[in-house]
Amino acid sequence: MILKKQFDLFPNEAEKCWFLLIMSFASFVILALLNLYIGYEVIKYFFGDGWSFLGGLMIAMSFIVTIPVLILSILSIRMIRHDNHKKYIFPVSLGIIGILIGAILNNATELWIYIVAFSVLLLISCFTCAKNKKKNGTIDFDLKEQSSPKQIITNNNGTFKIVKAFQIVGLVLLFISVSSAIASFLIPNKTVGNDQTFMVYYAIFSSIIFILHLIVSLAFFKRKKWALKFKYIESYIILAVIILIALSAAISEGVSFILVVSFGFFIALFIYLIISYKKLKKLNSFSVNS
Repeated sequence: MILKKQFDLFPNEAEKCWFLLIMSFASFVILALLNLYIGYEVIKYFFGDGWSFLGGLMIAMSFIVTIPVLILSILSIRMIRHDNHKKYIFPVSLGIIGILIGAILNNATELWIYIVAFSVLLLISCFTCAKNKKKNGTIDFDLKEQSSPKQIITNNNGTFKIVKAFQIVGLVLLFISVSSAIASFLIPNKTVGNDQTFMVYYAIFSSIIFILHLIVSLAFFKRKKWALKFKYIESYIILAVIILIALSAAISEGVSFILVVSFGFFIALFIYLIISYKKLKKLNSFSVNS
């Protein structure tokens, strides 16, 4: 009985999230194979001629990223199996980053479409899990006289966790953008004149945006009403900007598959966020800590 409980793929806590659990196992397998392939390439370079071992060292540096991600995938599987409240963070992050990587690799390899497809499925599995959890937790939802603000928050906890995961990913991407901008003019280079001035202004502007979003996101995590309203209005503005950019790109460059995939994903993402914010606002989920 103990062994069965330890190695049961779908314990009671994970029955409603079987799709997410399967996708998480698949992510672990892919990441494990990626690390094995990197190790194979490193060994091949180490046994090469001349200075090829330097190339092996450069490739081995990727372990700084791939091994921690592999460990996080293992921890994510454990959190999903035991219904930990942080179970959405890693799959959502991996899904968004995978779509961005796939879009970047569009002209480099034919595998980009598989990376994008897998990442989209990973995000869909997160949405499916949250939807099933919501259905499972709304037995007394129609009995308004029995529903307290605390129960409503519990019933919509899945939506809140996914939105929270998206915001964490956004903060990480903003931090990377700010760090790159600051490094571009701190590190000596040949960039002079207007380009250097533009990078300075860009670094200042992006730093302000990052600090602002960090403050708002932390307030949102603490269920502050003003932060929810800020995110709700901001999502409408960003969605409008994305649609305008997509239309401009379609008119100037023509409609392409990569254009539809990339802009379609972000449009769908912000539509989902708007619906989620509206749901949290309408159900007064933030009333306890307003």
